[in-house]
Amino acid sequence: SMIIFSTSSPNSSASKLSTMTVHIKDDKITAVTDIVGDGGSSNDSYIKRAAEGTSKLPGVVTQITEKGMPEGIDTVARATCSSNAIIEGCQKALDEAKKLAEEGK
Repeated sequence: SMIIFSTSSPNSSASKLSTMTVHIKDDKITAVTDIVGDGGSSNDSYIKRAAEGTSKLPGVVTQITEKGMPEGIDTVARATCSSNAIIEGCQKALDEAKKLAEEGK
């Protein structure tokens, strides 16, 4: 079954991240979508850079979905806070999914 979590960022001021949606199937993250910044247009470019990466650096979303988990992920240079916020949000969603699975819901 697919579980979808919307998670808000723990430290949105530094990370420039407001909310995002994490898609989880069988304890693995299959997609991260709807990553929304906290308003500033410059923030959006950081978040886009963190999520999608650059020509040389893979974005954190690509890395997380390839691994299925937010572990051993390289942050994107010059978007470190946003990268970390996405990683943290994914970890939070995964923890919640595991809790739900254990409760048998």
